[in-house]
Amino acid sequence: MFNCVIKIASFLIVVGAAVYTMEWLSRISRQFKKFRLVGTVTSLHCYPVASCAGMVNKNATCTVRGLKMVGAYDTQFLIGRETDKSFAVMSPQGTIKQYFCSPMRQIKALCNGRDLLLSSIEGDDFTKLPLQKEEGKKVTLLQLYRAENIEAVIDLGDRMAKWLNDTLQVDKLRLYEVVSEVMCVTPGRSTFGNYVFAIQDSIDYINRIISVEPKLSATYFRPNIVLTGCSPLEETKWSYIQIGNVCFKVSGPDCRIISDRNSSTSINWKHAWELAPEVPNNVRVIDGCNISVDVGVNATIIEEGEISIGDPVFACY
Repeated sequence: MFNCVIKIASFLIVVGAAVYTMEWLSRISRQFKKFRLVGTVTSLHCYPVASCAGMVNKNATCTVRGLKMVGAYDTQFLIGRETDKSFAVMSPQGTIKQYFCSPMRQIKALCNGRDLLLSSIEGDDFTKLPLQKEEGKKVTLLQLYRAENIEAVIDLGDRMAKWLNDTLQVDKLRLYEVVSEVMCVTPGRSTFGNYVFAIQDSIDYINRIISVEPKLSATYFRPNIVLTGCSPLEETKWSYIQIGNVCFKVSGPDCRIISDRNSSTSINWKHAWELAPEVPNNVRVIDGCNISVDVGVNATIIEEGEISIGDPVFACY
């Protein structure tokens, strides 16, 4: 028995040493990477309830859990609905799945860490949900399917559920608080602790070369961090982003915009080799007439810390 304990302890020590060594080597590697100034932070956004309107502030804390603003984390809460298998294809019948409908975008969510406030769609009144947990009350964790992820959540009660059902005119809606991510179905597609960067210069460029009505704005992409002063569409070449002491690792493009093939105002390039020299490489042509553009980036955090509007932004290519 004693020898078994020794072996387990030795194994844990070796694993711990390996993890520490990998982290140390990763930090050393980043120190030798060449970062260069690419832009400035122009706005910060937090969406306490996923898919609802969010809140803005001059500064925010970047954590592994996600962007934290005024005591609330980004996508700390989700609206879910118990569904049948025809709606939740990848999940068992009767499971909970994240729910979305367009009117949800009109509900403003504010949170200070103690209370969650949700506005009506008209925006003329708020309902308040205290977030303090009752001492000694048993909490039941549930599993909720969100995009390609399974997350552990807590049901926030009947009163908020009734308000959501009445406001959105949909039955069986519930409000949940996210505790942790249980499993990411597709590696690299985690939505837990994900940061969305929108680059205003890229959005302005897309509005010039592709006919999009109404014109795109940064808020269309529901970003956490908006940057300006960047070279258009350069963000998809970034591997790391540094803002003050905060470091992010880019996981991939945020969104792909494709022009309407029937649009008379989109650029009519017939072949990729006919692209003008000033057009970035990540503007592609589909089927000879559609233009496809990757814009913005998703990133995960490596070093936590505070960021503010006006902070310079550095990137490694």
